[in-house]
Amino acid sequence: MSQREPALAGAGRRSIGRAKEPSGITKLAWLRAENARRDRLIARLRAIIALGERPIVELVLDLACRLDGLQLLEQLVECYAGLGPVVLRTIGGTGFAPAPLRVVGGRQ
Repeated sequence: MSQREPALAGAGRRSIGRAKEPSGITKLAWLRAENARRDRLIARLRAIIALGERPIVELVLDLACRLDGLQLLEQLVECYAGLGPVVLRTIGGTGFAPAPLRVVGGRQ
């Protein structure tokens, strides 16, 4: 790993990456599967958030270490640290986007 070994290192080791579009499946079906995957991930992250501050910090640090992105994480933290609660509320940054729109109609 890197210089810092997170407390939860090794927990649930799986490959990290974006799923590639499989052959033989429509783009719409693939997008629906990706949206469902994202929804499941958000639900799991909400469960982790409910555990408190420490697990989230460990998760973010672990991810940055695995992707060799500590420098990028430091830059992002500086950007996010400048945001206040009023700014977040104003730009709608206090919640997640609604579920994606459903396509109604025929094929393209």
